[in-house]
Parts: sequence; C-alpha cells; structure tokens
Amino acid sequence: MGLAKMVLTAMLSICNLFRFLTPIKANKITFISMTADHLEHDFLALDRCLKKRGGYDLHYNLIVFKKGLLDDFRYMLNCFRQLYEINTSKLIILNDNNFVVTKFKRKGTYVLQTWHACGAIKKFGNQLTTRQYPVKNYDVVLANSSYWTQAYSEAFGVKQEQIAITGMPRVDVLMDQAYVHQQQALFHQKYPQLKNQYKILYAPTFRGNVIDGLRYDTIDFEKLLAQLPKDTVILYKMHPLLKNISLGEQERFLNVSDEELYMLLCSCDCLVSDYSSILFDYSLLHKKAVCYASDYQDYAHTIGFNVKYKEEMPMDICESEKELLACLQTRDFDEERLRKFQQRFMEHTDGKNTERVSDLIERIMKDDR
Repeated sequence: MGLAKMVLTAMLSICNLFRFLTPIKANKITFISMTADHLEHDFLALDRCLKKRGGYDLHYNLIVFKKGLLDDFRYMLNCFRQLYEINTSKLIILNDNNFVVTKFKRKGTYVLQTWHACGAIKKFGNQLTTRQYPVKNYDVVLANSSYWTQAYSEAFGVKQEQIAITGMPRVDVLMDQAYVHQQQALFHQKYPQLKNQYKILYAPTFRGNVIDGLRYDTIDFEKLLAQLPKDTVILYKMHPLLKNISLGEQERFLNVSDEELYMLLCSCDCLVSDYSSILFDYSLLHKKAVCYASDYQDYAHTIGFNVKYKEEMPMDICESEKELLACLQTRDFDEERLRKFQQRFMEHTDGKNTERVSDLIERIMKDDR
C-alpha cells in the first residue's frame, strides 16, 4: 500500500471511531460506483425495479475515478462520504471493487457486488498478485453462471455459497426484441449513411492498470479495410478507461467511443474483441464475433485466464492481422457452438434477472442479523 493510501486509511480509521453516532437505517440502500457519475447498466435496472416496488430509501454515490493530483484529492474526500454511507446503510450495492468497503465494512451492513462484467475471461481481483489491497467484505456476488463460482470466490474473497446465480440485470434488455429494434433504429438515425453497410465493431479491453498506466493493442485498420468488401465499415469503441484515445477516423472507419455500448452491440453485424467480457453480453444477440488476441501468449503468462480461452470461446481466435483478415472475409459463424457457449456461460435468458436480484435484495433487507 502506498503512502497516500496509508494516510487515507489512518484518517478514515479515526472517523470510523465515531460510527456509533450514525446508526444503520433499516430501509436505506446506497449505490456506490467509481466508474460512472450516473446510473447505468445493472444499477439503472435495479434502481428502476426497486423504485417500482417501493419502501426503500435509495441513495447514490457515483463518481468517475481519474488520475491526477486534483482528482486524487476529490477521491479522498469521496472516501469519507463512502464511509458515512457504509455506516448508515442496510445495503451497499457496488459494481467494482471498493477500498473503503474492504477496510471499513460495518457489522449489520450488507454488501452486494453486482460487478461490471458478465464474466471474467481474464484473472482479476485477488487472483492477481499485483493488487494494492486484498478484496474482501462482500456478502453476495452476482453471477450469470455457476461456471464462475470458483473464479469469483478467489477474485472477491468470498465463499462459493455467497455467489448468487441470478443473472445480471442489465442483459434483460437484450432478451427484448422491441429494445433491440429500438436501439438499431436509434443507431441508424444517428448514422444514416451506415444503414446498408456491414458494420464491424472493434471493442477491445485494456492492458495494464490505472496506477501504472494503460495500454491497448493496435491494428492496421487502413490495410484491413482495403482488403474487405466496399460495403464494410469498422466502428471502434475504446474501453471507458481509454475513451480519450483516438485511432483516427475516415469514411469507413469511425470512432464511436462515446456511444452507448448496447446500442452498438445491437446494431453491428460482427464484433471484434479480445479478452473483454462484452463477448458474453453479445452472445445473447446470436451474431458473428471474432477474438483478436495478438498478445495471447504473453497475456496467458502475465495475467492468466479463468476460461480455456482457445477451447471454450465460440468464435475464431486470431493472433495476427493476417488471420484476422481471413476471419473477417467470411460472414459465417458456428451457430451451434455459440448456442452451447451461451448455455454454459449465460444460464438465465428469460429476461427476469432484474426481478431475481430485486427478490434477493428484498430478502437481504428483511434479514435482521
């Protein structure tokens, strides 16, 4: 742990001595996120459902964590607010790992980890030796499939029975054809010139970390497009941590990093990614996908995988631009392999994940431990 974190921990520890002055409110639920300053994805779906059911006092602590001296100071101040919310809420709902929860969870407060991904192709959390602090103090972790039980147990520092196979609330909309068609219409309203084009979405994850610096894989898209049919366009959406990165832009190559992910997934004809969990979300749409993993060997040795990457991923895996071109020159894909993948990794496809998680929250709020 760095000096700044040690100082912050000491200051929070002093404040935490006075937690007896702030009793837990029996119906208070607080959403805490360091990745978005507004409700989105699982948080948005749960917030709507909980408001509809009524009876809960809902609070929100939503910021975007950034690097920089001023941003570090803002984060430090926000940690004190987080401490207050943890000490006064019956339930804390997270979508990422949280330093304050790890250090200062109060007895009587529940913590529900929704996580921000539909799975974990790559190792993360406590599975990595490079973590600055161990992840702990979660009561329940949501998952899409029992496949993730062991990996999530290791990564989040919980027992396997603490993992709830409810499915992720945010994917419910992908089961709704009206929603899918609405998103496609919205996309073509924004990009009418692409309506009859074959749209390839490139959406990779990042390499490195926020502390030591972030990296991304590179592709010669100009060379790639020159060898693909004229009706092919490539859209690229960088990971949220890299959204300020521009790979350039031209008539057949567009930056869509600011667009909503699900609108893009619904509207594209083919997804190119690498080790990103969006491959699980996308599988529900039954369309072609390709994995471009030019650093596969290095990634396998430095980070590691929670899946048998080359055996279990249902799409072609390319380790060179030549292989990627060959995969993109055909628009066919193995539908049966995709179906089996979906059955293994996305157990709930009835569109009722939000209801299941809300039922779980209702039971937690009634628990008088």
